[in-house]
Amino acid sequence: MSPDAPDRDDARDNPRAWMRDAVCAEIAGDLWFPERGEGGIDAAVAICRTCPVMEQCREAGQGERFGIWGGITANARTRTGKKTAA
Repeated sequence: MSPDAPDRDDARDNPRAWMRDAVCAEIAGDLWFPERGEGGIDAAVAICRTCPVMEQCREAGQGERFGIWGGITANARTRTGKKTAA
């Protein structure tokens, strides 16, 4: 197993262990939870597109009422009710 590969036991014990590798974990602020009409969504989505765990984040965000998860806004998740491309 490479040093960058997730530890399967860790993932089983902690289903959100992938969050340690998320780009957003290194960025302070509320970029991922923009207020209505505030803008900033494009910047957050652009950062998400560079993230090595974007797919895990997108999956985890299904059912979340707020925030940008895996490059998908809450409104987009509500409208589609399914995964959409970032």
